[in-house]
Amino acid sequence: MAPTVRHTDDRSPPARRPRRQPRPLSAGPGRGGFPARPRASATRGVAGDGDQRRFHRGRGGPGQAVSRGGRVLQLRRSKLILASASPRRRQLLAQLGYTFQVVPPEVDESLDPALAPAQQAEALAVRKAEAAAAKVGDAVILAADTLVACEGRVIGKPADEAQAREFLRLLTAHRHAVITGVCVLDTARGTRQVAHEVTWVRMAPMSEAELDGYIATCGWRDKAGAYAIQEGGDRFIQSIEGSESNVIGLPTELVERLVPRLFGEHLRKLRRDTVSRHRGLLLTEDDRAVPDSLALCLGRQDAPLEVEIGPGKDDFILRAAKASPATDFLAIERVRERVDSLCRKIERARLGNVRVYFGDARSAIAGLLRPGGVQAFHIHFPDPWPKRRHARHRLIQPALARQLVQRLCPGGTLTVITDDRPYAEQILACLGTTPGLVNRVGSGQWATELPGHHQSVYERKRRAAGSMIYYLLFAKAEAPEERGCP
Repeated sequence: MAPTVRHTDDRSPPARRPRRQPRPLSAGPGRGGFPARPRASATRGVAGDGDQRRFHRGRGGPGQAVSRGGRVLQLRRSKLILASASPRRRQLLAQLGYTFQVVPPEVDESLDPALAPAQQAEALAVRKAEAAAAKVGDAVILAADTLVACEGRVIGKPADEAQAREFLRLLTAHRHAVITGVCVLDTARGTRQVAHEVTWVRMAPMSEAELDGYIATCGWRDKAGAYAIQEGGDRFIQSIEGSESNVIGLPTELVERLVPRLFGEHLRKLRRDTVSRHRGLLLTEDDRAVPDSLALCLGRQDAPLEVEIGPGKDDFILRAAKASPATDFLAIERVRERVDSLCRKIERARLGNVRVYFGDARSAIAGLLRPGGVQAFHIHFPDPWPKRRHARHRLIQPALARQLVQRLCPGGTLTVITDDRPYAEQILACLGTTPGLVNRVGSGQWATELPGHHQSVYERKRRAAGSMIYYLLFAKAEAPEERGCP
């Protein structure tokens, strides 16, 4: 169903060298993107540098202070505010690529029975946006509220287990509407856009045992309609007509239309700035059209090449490059903040044998790497995308595996590390059936220890938490007439 939109301190300088002043509590830099997962914190969101006209650069820029719980929250680097405490909305907004600050509103969420369900959702969204506006001053504020309507009854969040059972019995017996009201409030310009999205959901009947089991998981708490498809409730869903993200809590398609273009332009400017700032280290999709662009960028033709896909915030490739100066290294990363951070680390370490591809791994492998030219691929802790319906987003797929084999030189290696056993099993099955790859551990096996391997910070944390680490070690079979890498 198409969305409906309505536009409606003085301080004298010290005599000696100035002392560095302590930083106020602030949003801090974001922790990633696709599959970006923002920090679940009531006072921290995702932040980044911005357009100089409307975004304050660097550490010293001025901003609006927000008092919350006796603390001061300094809004300096981002002016898009998400007025919600929902981790689901934070995740969905981060996946759209926006940089934002989280400011949970404190409002009365009681409903006006005189209004239609869609108007009730919109009214609550407006109420949340206005409550956040009172705290942050000039900003663009995004607020949303989700409710469920069934058989002429508006269903919000259950107060207790008994009400959750009542809601679920009603919803499993009837087709119902999930309605999310969205408000985008620009306090600087005094403009407001209000809209709502409707998604129709049909649930399968639940036995008493299934109902008891779901109630015991507490997945009903703080959920409109007493269920959440992203927390186990999807197994009871027969059909969804409309936006799936709306059922999760934020209709992303509607948000992209309502949030001003300022932020889309802001993101594009950030990308251009990153490419310009680190041009000697970076390659982009534009470089794929240049023959041997990687070798030209590195400045040598015959050195062995190792590639890490998705280095994230770890320094594996930096340590490997320091240890092997005769080998060239390429990091492939698509998240701008991580690209920027990695380039700064390379510059500080003065490493001349590392370059970074800013973009998607598939495009880099297909358009930048020459067949038989890679000595080793390293893929450490790729996103497992655990839900079955999201499996298509996983990096390790048969098509990519075939591309990796084509780019590996005879005897070249492919190492994949994960702490997710189902994903490890899927990777093992995929790579084990890829022509040209040989399992170095043994057919159908993985290793749980890798002597001499430099563990990442994340890997050490997972081991300290008691998690099993799976090492999947493969190599390209050597043809009788082909031996060794260039």
